[in-house]
Amino acid sequence: MLQLPLRSAFWRNHRVIPYPPTPSGLYRGLSLGELCGCCGGYLAARLRRRQPATDARSWFTARYGHRFYDVLLRGYLQKLWGDDGSGIDQTFLSGVVGTVSRVAGSTSSGQVFAYPRSGLSAAWRRLSDRVAAHGSLHRGATVDRVVVGPCGVAGLVVDGREWPCDVVISTAPVSSLLRALKHTPAHVRDAPASLGTRHLVVAHVLVDSPWSLDHAWVFVDDPRLGIGRVSDSRFWNNERGRRRGILTLEYWCGDGDSIWTDTDSGIAARAADELRQSEVLPDAIVRAVNVTRLPGALPLPRRGYLQHREVIAAHLRTIRGLFAVGRHGSFEFDSTLHSMGGGITAARLAITQLTAGTSTLCDPAPAAPPV
Repeated sequence: MLQLPLRSAFWRNHRVIPYPPTPSGLYRGLSLGELCGCCGGYLAARLRRRQPATDARSWFTARYGHRFYDVLLRGYLQKLWGDDGSGIDQTFLSGVVGTVSRVAGSTSSGQVFAYPRSGLSAAWRRLSDRVAAHGSLHRGATVDRVVVGPCGVAGLVVDGREWPCDVVISTAPVSSLLRALKHTPAHVRDAPASLGTRHLVVAHVLVDSPWSLDHAWVFVDDPRLGIGRVSDSRFWNNERGRRRGILTLEYWCGDGDSIWTDTDSGIAARAADELRQSEVLPDAIVRAVNVTRLPGALPLPRRGYLQHREVIAAHLRTIRGLFAVGRHGSFEFDSTLHSMGGGITAARLAITQLTAGTSTLCDPAPAAPPV
């Protein structure tokens, strides 16, 4: 495992603003006018009486002021969700920002996180090896139905064949899981229609550059560019002195956005051009570009999405032996860390249930992890 510094930043007007923001970072990254506006807006917000907020923009501006929101978060939310924040539930921003109040306090520069030397895929490969040693892996199989009996999960129908089982841990989108469940009430079956998603287009750009990024992620604030976030393989591999590396450019988009409807060759050309315009890495020479499309990769936290999610979660909690986890299974914009933690929790609950004995099969199910 590598021990990497937990650093991310905004790239704005060719300046780096560390995130979470600190007084020194804002001083170096903002113009004098912007800094004065942010300070004045922050003080005014602290003096005003807060009104209840249901959207991300109102929640943040009530605490830190409109100017601070415009400088740091409006562009981020516009690129990520295609919304200026007024249509996004405040729970998303309150969860992501969390410690933005550290603007007047400490810095995260001393924090580190552990990362596998060969990437996160090393964890998935190790897990699949352990599963294969004790059971079976069915890659590319289609789950047609989750069979539910009077005491909970009874089996899976996979590619037309029924397999008996006691526990199902699902990371599939909640809409797919509900389609696999029969006799789902109409109001539950219809709830996913109110839970939107955003697509992700990833351009992996092979570059030669004397420079490398010094942060795990860098958000590109320039509204003229479609790039949302950039990361550098040399940072993640702890090879920041190496000349050749792979930059990962993320584009967040919807069905009708040009980046989503463009050809792979068009996206590759755009990524190379926008990388040059951004000047995130000056003098970088692009050697090759590979494009990957991830449809529906990002659960969209529209205002009021929690109510629709709870309708689904309440129904799933009534089915013993069924656990919905992960970003899509729980419809939660979680980090990889939180998603892995949810899976571990579900596995422990499943083991508890399986070792409880057959006499308790129809007893109330243990509390499931939040969905």
